[in-house]
Parts: sequence; C-alpha cells; structure tokens
Amino acid sequence: MKESSLYPSVQVFLKRGPRCFRATPRVGTVFVGIADVVGVRDVGGDVRGDVEVIAVEVKTTTRNFGKIMGQALGYSLFAHKCYLATLLGKNESYSEEQKELATRLGVGLLEIRRNATGRWKCREALTSGNHDPQGHQLETLLRRGFNLTRCSFCGFFTDSSNVTESCDRLEEGLRVSRLCKRVVAGSCVDGGDRFSSPRVRGCQGY
Repeated sequence: MKESSLYPSVQVFLKRGPRCFRATPRVGTVFVGIADVVGVRDVGGDVRGDVEVIAVEVKTTTRNFGKIMGQALGYSLFAHKCYLATLLGKNESYSEEQKELATRLGVGLLEIRRNATGRWKCREALTSGNHDPQGHQLETLLRRGFNLTRCSFCGFFTDSSNVTESCDRLEEGLRVSRLCKRVVAGSCVDGGDRFSSPRVRGCQGY
C-alpha cells in the first residue's frame, strides 16, 4: 500500500480536528525536507495575524519506530506541532513505550484505520507538544507551500497574490483580506508623509 493513499484521511483530520483552513500534501523546504501532509490554522483571532503550522509524517507501519519518530520531529524546524500518523490494524494500537518516546520528543501520534464503511479514518492518539520553529524556515514554507506572506506592516498573513493589491489599497485607508475576512485599517501606513508609496508597495518584495 502506498502512503499517499492515506494522505486524504490526514487532511480531513487536520481540517475537522485542529480546524486548519488549509491542509496540503507534500510541502516543505529545501533545508528541512518534504512533510507528507501539512496544515495551517489561524490562532490569532480577530486581533493578531498568527498562524500555527502542523506537519505530519505518514507511515504504513510502526517498524523502525525511533527512526520514523525522528523524521516527524525534524519538521519542528518549520512547524509548531509535529505528528506521526501510522496505519494500524483493527485491534492494534501504539504501545506504552512508543507513547513514552513520543511524549519525550514532543511528537503527537495519529492512528489511521478503516471505518465501518471501509474508508480510512484518522484520529489523534497523543497530542503533539508545542515547538518553536525557525522563523525563516516557517515563512519559507508558508510562502512556497501555501502562497501565504506576512505583511510587514500589520503582521497578518495574506495570500501572496493579494499583496500588491492589498498594499495599494492600504493607501486608500482600508483593506479587506479575502483570505481571512479581516479588515486592516489605514493605521498600517499611518503617519502621512513618513511612508511614501514605494515603501508601502515594498511589501510585495517580502
């Protein structure tokens, strides 16, 4: 069985469980590598532009558990939470030793099994710890894997295709992000002549 056949069930979990607004297979960075499935969720609410990245390593077996656990942990360089998702049999589960190792490393565990209708279903067996990703790797992943860019003025992430338009509209005093449905006031460029038009448009080169 190919691991890729299990990706959709992990994507469904990321969207329904942690409520990721995007969940995409096979994204990563050159330095860290490619994660099997990565989700992005909004954790900033209405007042901040923070997002959380969740990376998942998918395997069809728990064989070489320490090694595959290390693969999942490696994604902490660009992700806030890391998981190992493994295909398990009907009566199979993670051992206490495996859970203890995962807890020690701060890696969460996901179980993938067939449900009553014969479809793959993913559920959480152990919650991931919180990691502090390297800033450049995180923003490279978001930009190249999800087309998301952080505005240098307001700090909100927005679709990169909207950056030029958004920055231009900031000069008009108001912008509405089509991605997050947020309104950003003209205070991003408040100060009158302090910020010239080229400086505002410079956001697109972030």
